[in-house]
Amino acid sequence: MEAKAAVGSAVGVQAGGREATTTAPAKAPRRRRNAPDPDVTVRYFLPKDGSSLTKPELGRELTTEGEALIAALKGNQHFFAVTIWNAVAEVSSGQPLIVRQAVPRS
Repeated sequence: MEAKAAVGSAVGVQAGGREATTTAPAKAPRRRRNAPDPDVTVRYFLPKDGSSLTKPELGRELTTEGEALIAALKGNQHFFAVTIWNAVAEVSSGQPLIVRQAVPRS
């Protein structure tokens, strides 16, 4: 009896001589976690009282994303993550190109 197995499956013989196929779970591709870029400055804020999503105003600043998550959950509100960039002009092949450059942490 010839047994051929597809990728990700296994073939065996059950009692009585019949083939039984079981499929092994396919490995999911590894997802890359969004690790914070050490060169990018991110600051976390709760909204100021009376602000809205259409007119956001920054209130109390929090030191870490974890602290911002907990404070937002406790207060049943959102929080802001502000990333700080500089606009820098670069010339490539005679063409000016405006790119963003991370502001270093201080």
